[in-house]
Amino acid sequence: MLATKDLTALLGLLDEDDKPFETLATTFNRTFNKPDHFKLACSMHYMLQDDLISEITHRLTALFIIYDLNKTDNSSPNLNAFLPMFLDMLEQHQAHISITTLTSNLTPEQQTRLKNTIIETNFITQLLSASPVKDLSKKSPREVVSSQDGDSTVDKIPDIPTLRKTYLDKVMDAGISVQKGTISPVVSDPEQESEPSLSGDASPLLSSSQSLSSSSPSLFLSPSSSSSNLSGSVSTPPDLNLGEQVLHGFKPHMTRPPPPLYDSTREDELVWLNPGLVHNVVWDHAMLVPPSAALTDLRALIGKALRGPISPAQSQQVLEVLDSDPRMIYQCGLSPRRLAGLVEHNPSIAIDVLLKLMSSTQISDYLGILVTMDMSLHSMEVVNKLTAVVELPAEFLHLYIANCISSCETIKDKYRQNRMVRLVCVFLQSLIRNRIIDVKDIYQDVQTFCIEFSKIR
Repeated sequence: MLATKDLTALLGLLDEDDKPFETLATTFNRTFNKPDHFKLACSMHYMLQDDLISEITHRLTALFIIYDLNKTDNSSPNLNAFLPMFLDMLEQHQAHISITTLTSNLTPEQQTRLKNTIIETNFITQLLSASPVKDLSKKSPREVVSSQDGDSTVDKIPDIPTLRKTYLDKVMDAGISVQKGTISPVVSDPEQESEPSLSGDASPLLSSSQSLSSSSPSLFLSPSSSSSNLSGSVSTPPDLNLGEQVLHGFKPHMTRPPPPLYDSTREDELVWLNPGLVHNVVWDHAMLVPPSAALTDLRALIGKALRGPISPAQSQQVLEVLDSDPRMIYQCGLSPRRLAGLVEHNPSIAIDVLLKLMSSTQISDYLGILVTMDMSLHSMEVVNKLTAVVELPAEFLHLYIANCISSCETIKDKYRQNRMVRLVCVFLQSLIRNRIIDVKDIYQDVQTFCIEFSKIR
């Protein structure tokens, strides 16, 4: 599978049909990495086979690149890995030309296809010739097409069966060194290895193979006789050369007995289960149910409390509704990021809300807002009241105190700074006096704070 980037680059290269073939091949080698060349050649092979590359000049460019990628030093087409593809295309084109030329009154589309088939056939024939035309690589795809414009002559097609046999022989020779799936029937004879050859040119391996084939014919099995020989009968050795004998090899018979029948009377018998899917509808009865009047009023009051102070009567109404149904705290629209506004404008409501959220899984998010928001009298009041009722996490208190001290250091206005320092001192005294924090845990921060603001009384 080609990536989109590689496919775009490849199609763009095929579209440059005004450049010589050798330039296009060089551009291909420079554009794509060498490990990807075979994958790209296979992709072009499938696109040619499925007519996904329809333009004749593009097809000639793809054919030349595939040929050039697998071209050997001696330019022998018999060693090209894609030789079967070229031969299949020649056979298909040859059959198409023979059928089409017998048809009269060809449509313009059929005439164009016949013309392109002849051009492609002649081009492949030149590539597979024993001595390819040297000037072919100097030409561009357009020049090749224009040179055969109006010429319906088909070049002499090479002997396809001979080329196939030569290619298979090459593949078989290459397979001798890589066949490892079977036991090789060719073994060396120790006696013949120790005795020198009389003729001087006889191969010890060949002689040992001949002696072995005469003494052990069952090792050299043809595909048709393998099953009968394994069952006990002995067949005569086929007339195979040394390479074919090595490639066939001796494969041990793999016994695969059929499984026993299912026995329902056995206790240890395994049972294949096919559980069915049971689809049950789970209703949420709270959906589409209009909120109660109390919840509607609570949402309105909370929204108003986030924007500014509300009257004592309204604050009392909020507290009464939350006391009557604490679950409404999750439906009133008070998210952690909106807590800061409630703390600044209505700290009493914020205290009651946080106390009811202490058992919630989101309490850490609400406490985090208290740490990061701007320090103020209302913020310290809320934290001080919370510490008197519930036990807050020690990490939260340490971070909050550090934030208070840092806020005092960053205030530029002297009057506001003095006021904030006094508030922090009162807040720290309350925590220490009520033994909510241990002085040893915050000793270094408090000592720095006291030394820096020692002039403030």
